[in-house]
Amino acid sequence: VVPYGAGTGVMGGAVSMDGGIVLDMGSMDKVLDISLEDRLARVQPGVILGELDKLAQVGGMFVGHDPWSQPVASVGGAISTNGVGYLAAKYGTMGRQVLALEVVLPTGEVVRTRELPRNVSTGLDMTSLFIGTDGVFGIITEATIRLFPQPEERRHYALEFPSFPSGFFAICRFATEGIIPAM
Repeated sequence: VVPYGAGTGVMGGAVSMDGGIVLDMGSMDKVLDISLEDRLARVQPGVILGELDKLAQVGGMFVGHDPWSQPVASVGGAISTNGVGYLAAKYGTMGRQVLALEVVLPTGEVVRTRELPRNVSTGLDMTSLFIGTDGVFGIITEATIRLFPQPEERRHYALEFPSFPSGFFAICRFATEGIIPAM
C-alpha cells in the first residue's frame, strides 16, 4: 500500500509496484483543531499546507514549513518526506515541527504517538519512526504540528561576499552569535 498525498511529486512519486495499492489521502483534508494558546494544529494528512497557513494567520500564527509547493502540498506528504522549506534554517524540517501522529500500521492497528517536547527524556521517540519514511512503517491519518507566532516584522536582505569562504565564515559567525536568520 503506497499512500498518495497531493501529488506534487517534488520529493518523489507514488508508484504501485507488483499489483500494489495506491491509497489517495486527499479526502482526509480536515483541520480538526487549532489551539492558539498551545501553538499547535491537529490536522488530517490531506490538509494543504497553504490553507493551514492561512487559517493559522487569522490567529496571528503561521506554519513554519514553507516549500515552494506550499499552495498545493499536503501536510501528510511533507511529513512523510520530512520536507524542507525556505524557513528550515530557523524553524527546522517538517519533521521537527511534528509533535504527535496517529498512524495505521501494516497490521491495521491504529497507533497514537505521544505529544511531548523533544527535549524531555521520555524513552523511544515513536513519532520519528514515521517521519521521512514515505509510509513504509505506517500511514499517517492525523498529525499534531507546531505553529509559530507571526514575527512583528520581516526584512529581506541580500548580501554579496567577495568569495565563498568569506560568505561561509560570515554564516558561521551568525551561528556563533546565536543569530539564526529565518531564511
